[in-house]
Amino acid sequence: MKLAMLRHLALVTAPLLGVVLPLGVACDPPRDPHLNATSPPASAAGTEVGRQATPPGTRPTIANTEPPRMPTPMPLSITQAEVRQRGDAFEIEVTLDRRLPTTNSSRPSLRVGDEVVRRSLHPQGELDRLLFLVTREQFERMPDGATLEVHAPGFLSANVTTSPRLDKTKVVTP
Repeated sequence: MKLAMLRHLALVTAPLLGVVLPLGVACDPPRDPHLNATSPPASAAGTEVGRQATPPGTRPTIANTEPPRMPTPMPLSITQAEVRQRGDAFEIEVTLDRRLPTTNSSRPSLRVGDEVVRRSLHPQGELDRLLFLVTREQFERMPDGATLEVHAPGFLSANVTTSPRLDKTKVVTP
């Protein structure tokens, strides 16, 4: 206790006297013993007001040791509006059950079988419709009758029990 008071006295008076403290002297103020990170001696454990007695040889445990879980994407219902052929490219248009929020970081994607389409836009700015742009080669690799799944930030149509299927016989050529 006396050492702590001497350090505090040196800390207060040194600047007034223009004295530079040597490196071995602590410059922080004395600490409150109740805020110290160490546990109290075994003889005093549990005697202070507001402190819990810790059995000797034990350590406090962390209540939640599980890593945080990623939120489950919300279900998204979709219906296939139309498949159009425009030259060597195809457009697959789907209608959503809600408006998707606009984001610059992650665009919606369409999974058809093993093929994933990442080029999309909202036709006429309608946020509840998506138009996916597909190359001829990618469209030919898509199996006829495969389930259409839309993945968007926070939304996933695979969580819905009924999803539309690709029907290549109904391709419209404008």
